[in-house]
Amino acid sequence: SDRAPSSAVRASVQGCTLHDASYLRPLLLRGPALRLVALLASISDAPRPSLARLLRPSAARELACMLYEPGAWPSGAVAPVRILAFRDGQGRGGAPAGAAAGEAAPGAFPGTHATGQDSIRLLIFVHAAAVAQATRILQHAAASAFPTPNQAA
Repeated sequence: SDRAPSSAVRASVQGCTLHDASYLRPLLLRGPALRLVALLASISDAPRPSLARLLRPSAARELACMLYEPGAWPSGAVAPVRILAFRDGQGRGGAPAGAAAGEAAPGAFPGTHATGQDSIRLLIFVHAAAVAQATRILQHAAASAFPTPNQAA
């Protein structure tokens, strides 16, 4: 009957624990950091200071929050998500992976022209049961945040 949390700590000294997270699916967003953070602010319950920490120039930042239907907070909860943020161009002389300086990053939203230090990649991990709904919400929010030239006219 060794069920207390301290028993897990004791056991971790002698072995390891693996967590099978295969039930989570990653969704990738890439584009200008400030615009992606504003996009997340419109569809999640993450506090603005926590979202701002995603912009710090470290190797990676992680944030857990709840994803919502646009404009439906708090009743429109979709799923808990974990966001992992990577700054593009870090350690690459300012150019995003796969792009020369001044070019749009591969996978960036059309019309964003994400370049250099202002570009960020967000991996949003969501439960497999909510992937379709989360993808729809992210696509809708991205279309609003990053209108194509035809949409802007």
